[in-house]
Amino acid sequence: GMLMLFWTFELHHYDDLPEWLRRKGSNSYTGYKQVFHEQCWPRDPLPQPDFRRTPPALWRRADHLPESTQDLGLPAPLPDHRAELQWVGGETAALARVEEYLFGTDGLALDYVGSTNTPREGNSCTKVGAMSRLSPWLAHGCLSARMLFAEIKRYEQTRYKSSSTYWLLHEL
Repeated sequence: GMLMLFWTFELHHYDDLPEWLRRKGSNSYTGYKQVFHEQCWPRDPLPQPDFRRTPPALWRRADHLPESTQDLGLPAPLPDHRAELQWVGGETAALARVEEYLFGTDGLALDYVGSTNTPREGNSCTKVGAMSRLSPWLAHGCLSARMLFAEIKRYEQTRYKSSSTYWLLHEL
């Protein structure tokens, strides 16, 4: 089939930015923030592909990829009991974390502090649930910013809209 390319890594598509911003940019954070709050909205996430309709890819000369550290001759990593969350890569784990954090525990509405440790009393990012812990999945492309944006908007419609939902959207 034909190769199709999509602009999906960023929350906002370049073509959706106002012409003046694409040409000149802004000399301040506030300039960009105002555009994203007032003039530019993220596109909907792409639908989940139907892999039943996709012919399988055959890689005749591909080497076997390791599935674990043991395949590389290294010992299996031991879980660290101090970790709030044991990281598992991939889209399935990312979507499970989004579902758990937003809808399972209501952590976004009840506990979210943000990406930095704030000096306000009672607000510490070291508190369990105070941060979404979604960054690794976003950074590695396992979770799209647009998908997370859509899920937070769904959360706001079905559960709560608060300063916490605003800040997580803002941080995207």
